[in-house]
Amino acid sequence: MKTFTPTTIDENAALAWSRIKEHNGIPKHLKLSLDAYREEGKVPGEFLLACLKNDLRGALNNADLISREYLLQIRQYIYWKLPADSHTTPERVQAWTELGGMKGLLALRDENLDNPNDDEDEAHLYSEVVFE
Repeated sequence: MKTFTPTTIDENAALAWSRIKEHNGIPKHLKLSLDAYREEGKVPGEFLLACLKNDLRGALNNADLISREYLLQIRQYIYWKLPADSHTTPERVQAWTELGGMKGLLALRDENLDNPNDDEDEAHLYSEVVFE
């Protein structure tokens, strides 16, 4: 059985930290999870899910040492890089995952373009009421 000394523990920690490649200021594995959430609506782990729901207590309770270290950068990434309708409340997060992320949103848009509504749209009705 290997005995760990402070030196080997420090070396192992340094090795682990060196393997974390930062992308946009956050570790690669967390960015990949957030990107999968944005693009496909894939539900991330409990820590990122709490971050998306703006639940600080849940985020801190589920954070490992690396996630805790990057909490501010993760929050900034969510705010600046993810669509506003995909985070901040549990209801928005659930709706985004049910939609299927950006792929689902684009598919829904394309479906609506392929099947135009026969009724006049609300913007057209609004313009008639206001400008007549």
